Amino acid sequence: MPSNAGTGTVLAPVLTVTCGPRTTLLAQGTPIRIGRDPGAQLVIDDGRISRTHLVLTALGGDRVGVEDHSSNGSFLNGSRIGSTVLVAPFTLALGAPDGFPVHIEAASGHSPVESSPFSTVMVHRQPGMAPGPGARSQPGGPGGPGGFGGAGGPGSASGPGTQGGPGAQGTPGAQGGPGQATPATAPQAVPPQNAPQTTPQAPGPGTPIWGIGRDPHNAIVIDDPLVSRSHAQLRPAGNGFDVWDLRSGNGTYINSRRISRGHLGEGDRLTVGRTNLVLRAGQLTLAAPPRNILAAHGLCFTLPNGKQLLHDVSFGLLTGSLVAVIGPSGAGKSTLLKALTGSQPATSGAVVYEDEDLYRNYAELKGRIGVVPQDDLVHTRLTVRQALDYAARLRLPKDYTAAQRDHEIDRVMADLGLAEHAATTISRLSGGQRKRVSVALELLTQPSLLLLDEPTSGLDPNLDRSVMRLLRSQADAGRVVIVITHSISNLAACDKVLLLAPGGRVAYFGAPDQLLEHFQMADYADVFEAVTAEPQLWAQRAGNPPDAMPAGQPPARPGGSGARRRRTRVSSATRQWSTLASRQMRLIASDRNYLLSSLFMPIVIALMALAIPGSGGFGPHDPKHPGEASTLLTIIVIGASFMGVSASIRELIAERPIFLRERAVGLSQQMYLLSKVTMLVLISAVQSALLIGVVLIGKDPPGNGVILGPGWLELGVCVFGTAFSSAVAGLLISSVVSTNEQVMPAMVVFVMAQLVLCGGIIEVAGRTAMEILAAPAPGRWGYAQSASTIDLTHIRPPSPGAHEDWLWRHEATQWLISGSALAAICLVSWVATAVVLRRQRASA
Repeated sequence: MPSNAGTGTVLAPVLTVTCGPRTTLLAQGTPIRIGRDPGAQLVIDDGRISRTHLVLTALGGDRVGVEDHSSNGSFLNGSRIGSTVLVAPFTLALGAPDGFPVHIEAASGHSPVESSPFSTVMVHRQPGMAPGPGARSQPGGPGGPGGFGGAGGPGSASGPGTQGGPGAQGTPGAQGGPGQATPATAPQAVPPQNAPQTTPQAPGPGTPIWGIGRDPHNAIVIDDPLVSRSHAQLRPAGNGFDVWDLRSGNGTYINSRRISRGHLGEGDRLTVGRTNLVLRAGQLTLAAPPRNILAAHGLCFTLPNGKQLLHDVSFGLLTGSLVAVIGPSGAGKSTLLKALTGSQPATSGAVVYEDEDLYRNYAELKGRIGVVPQDDLVHTRLTVRQALDYAARLRLPKDYTAAQRDHEIDRVMADLGLAEHAATTISRLSGGQRKRVSVALELLTQPSLLLLDEPTSGLDPNLDRSVMRLLRSQADAGRVVIVITHSISNLAACDKVLLLAPGGRVAYFGAPDQLLEHFQMADYADVFEAVTAEPQLWAQRAGNPPDAMPAGQPPARPGGSGARRRRTRVSSATRQWSTLASRQMRLIASDRNYLLSSLFMPIVIALMALAIPGSGGFGPHDPKHPGEASTLLTIIVIGASFMGVSASIRELIAERPIFLRERAVGLSQQMYLLSKVTMLVLISAVQSALLIGVVLIGKDPPGNGVILGPGWLELGVCVFGTAFSSAVAGLLISSVVSTNEQVMPAMVVFVMAQLVLCGGIIEVAGRTAMEILAAPAPGRWGYAQSASTIDLTHIRPPSPGAHEDWLWRHEATQWLISGSALAAICLVSWVATAVVLRRQRASA
């Protein structure tokens, strides 16, 4: 293992395979398949090429195992070859002696190569060579506290001028000079609780630094949406490497433990995004892909009352599998989906995803899992491109540029046949096309596991078949796709069928064309009836098929539901807030009916206020109409409460499934709630201005205010405070209700409570019970603050025997008390809403 800048091997020897415009990496343990199959690593759309034409395997050094599976053959120097071993470099012609050329040679440290499914620059350094592209020397020891050396400040492992691009050659021990990296101060990140105990030491002068990330100037470039541009750094240390995470969005892991700083020793595994690198004999090599992408070991789920929803469910799935989960209602299909995604872990058993325990390593693995619930989690008023763009801003790393996001969006739309519908509003799409949009949202991050809950529910047979063809193509692209379905008409498209009997027992796991034969029945309805009647019997007959259990044993799990989960924030908080606020504004603008109703509502309320007889308005009272001012305040305050709560009471319940899914992939709950509050501030301000402005057209304004000077301005602030506090209270109601049908009754009760408790119609002051009930009501404090502004006590003295409300006095103390109460209602409602949102759980 290198200990200075002049020697070192970052990665084991690798070969490159060039096929037309594409070049891919060929490393030991990672065979490459070439053919017409869309799931092949190198796809050739040529009629002479077989679906699986050629398989190449690195055997060490420059030796390559060649397996020909074609009809038309593979040719070397004009002669057809079979399965053989060749020494690179060599060129094969596929399909004919002058057919499609495929060239295999040693990987160059000066040009990027592509490793399916992500572009990866794997730089090999022979002993005695300079660090090469992406490596740089530490000019003067530790770069500030913590010994962190980085270009461009914390979080930047590399960049132009600091790490050479492809073809650049580093200079060991270079001191100063143009483009030399400047030491930066270490980010003072606190290592997570389960981080490795070995603490990396500060590198000495001349120690090479190799960057890992998406930026092409890194030594190891991983073009993966889960990888930041400058993700991590490697530095030779002892018999391994010190690893430094550069505040990456999805984290850096050593042996499945997230680290900010750690040491990579012999046999340790470094995980960056979906790429696993293992240190063996001083060389960092690509880890061999797991035999089973997903394996369930003895999954059981038992409710607190003892009812069992899953019972000893076990199976293993290989890459490229499409699996249908079927069974009668109540068989535990949705519970199994939650257990496999990690959103609701099984009470016992283990889910092994890419050779790692999903529950213990949920933070590391959740970004690789795509989930499409039964309901389409999209804003239907957006166009397809707009929906994907907002999802890309929230799910892709914060250092993705607009052009890079557009590239990912175009890729997904082309993959799913949505390019021609990019400018179409989602509400105008067919059911099958909307389902494609839901799948597209998940494919932005290129998950290797895709789970869907009833994707064909409600679709006609043609759309049902279209969706299943889509899922077949996604499995052929190298993913594991699991679909829960009640439709049995297109099971032939699947590789496996998992039939669950009531109680969550496996009644069958195997090929779809053998299911009826296994049950010796002619119809699926008979099968469902049989397993419903005798679930234990059929579970026993299913036994343990040879392909049901994956190889190996499940990893040991700690007690309970696994380690404490960490929510990884991919985007920055500011970016999430701005994205969500922008999306909310676009949704409002795209809903013309909502926009017009929001603008006309305060005008209509103001016109009602103008219908109140009298000429005094908010000024000295009209003897013919002594109650004019108080009635005006009642209508305005109750109207403000109605405007506020109506603007917010549907916001959270309508978006709950979308929010829960976005939170699962890194959305900050605080930023989500803040974006809603931000829009409510704007809406309340506009509506309050319209309300007061129209009222003052026909009614005299109040005199001087208590604090702000002009009475009309201070009255506007009072109305805004009432509307906004009611809006935040509406968010709390929206977070508590469970269905949209509960919204309208809740809003009616809220508005009527303001009418009764505001004090303008029914006396509140001096009545202890009423004062206690009115304390949390925005209408009570909004009315009192407005009454203080216009000096209602002076305009309309209390009638004989009535109790004077001290909050109505035209004094700064009373005005501030009422304003502080409105602020407290906002704060308490905000915090309570945040608590409710935190406790909400996704359905899948």
